[in-house]
Amino acid sequence: MRTIRFIIVPILILLVLGFVLFLVNQISSLVYLADRVDPLLGDIVLWGLSGLFFGLMLVPLYTYLSLPKAQLPPQTDDPKLLADYRASLVRRYQKNRIIRREQLLVEGEKDIPAAVALLNRHADRVIQYNTIRTFAGTAISQNGTFDSLIVFYFSINTVYRVSRIYWQRTSLRQLLSLYSQIGLIVIGAKLLEDNLDQYLEENIDEFIEELANHGAETTASVGARATKIIPGLGNVVESIVQGTFNGLMVLRIGLITQKFCGATHAINRKAIRRESFIEARKRIFSIIAVPRKEFFSRLNIFGNLFKREKGADPI
Repeated sequence: MRTIRFIIVPILILLVLGFVLFLVNQISSLVYLADRVDPLLGDIVLWGLSGLFFGLMLVPLYTYLSLPKAQLPPQTDDPKLLADYRASLVRRYQKNRIIRREQLLVEGEKDIPAAVALLNRHADRVIQYNTIRTFAGTAISQNGTFDSLIVFYFSINTVYRVSRIYWQRTSLRQLLSLYSQIGLIVIGAKLLEDNLDQYLEENIDEFIEELANHGAETTASVGARATKIIPGLGNVVESIVQGTFNGLMVLRIGLITQKFCGATHAINRKAIRRESFIEARKRIFSIIAVPRKEFFSRLNIFGNLFKREKGADPI
């Protein structure tokens, strides 16, 4: 065990440092562009993005310190341990204000599935909204640096808000797993821009067909199919593909957090990550293929900054 830790800990530290340097590089490129326009604008962008980055980096610490300790399902079939765990879940759900606001009685183990289903619905709403905002923001920005920052913001925001719904933090190992995933998808958002043309050449027909299957009168599918009719609209599809990929990654992070926080039985982290990706692939097109009116109503990309889900506070 010590040998494994001796190997893994330095690797994790290097990954964290690499991720921080990557974000610093992205901020530097934006500051350089702003400074070319006006030195004052460069200073504003520098301090603004630095403050945002520093604040986002503190969110995991705030979440870990402010929320109750995670109640992990026992990794055993011992009846006594399972009974004690479920009893602790009942007590926690009895204090959850979302459940109390919805007037759902949690009196025993038989009420746990209904309580989890209720919290899952609230978490799904948050995850869906952040997914569509990520899709819209990165599809519009068409800039790898902006995409990275948008994905970083909404990934952190999703983990924070979903954790508050269940009113428990993930375990330290789960937290490290989540934020390592966030680091990878933020870097992926930047790398996607460099390889998007090749992806479109190989998959464009399949992508348009998949969008169209989720409704002919949707913003995404109309824009995608238009490229088949009107020459020169390839950038529309490129922006949709880029936004879809980034939305998929934020959706996956949200689903992983939801499964960690809402678990009522023994969990396998690798299985959860795999299941979350499969589920995200199935759901992403139905989420982004919203009616045009609803789509534009959701373009308040950075609205409700770390908005607290009503009822997620402790008593």
